[in-house]
Amino acid sequence: MVLEAKMEIKQKTLDRLTPDQKTLYSIITDAEEITPPELYDRYQQQVEDPKTERTVRNYLAKLAQYNLIEMDGNTKARVYRAKP
Repeated sequence: MVLEAKMEIKQKTLDRLTPDQKTLYSIITDAEEITPPELYDRYQQQVEDPKTERTVRNYLAKLAQYNLIEMDGNTKARVYRAKP
């Protein structure tokens, strides 16, 4: 029951994401673990009109705030992972 509720909340959160945020989440989920430069490169390849790196960082902060991803490390050594 609790697991179902958590999955429903996660799905509702995913439904509210912008197309760019969904793309970033998808890349992170597929990669399991990814560095910021690699993430931004893949993001640029997958969207027609990529946002700036600054905007992407804001999106990633939102995804972390929504408890969808986790960020480990500081700026240079950071990696992103999807939360289970």
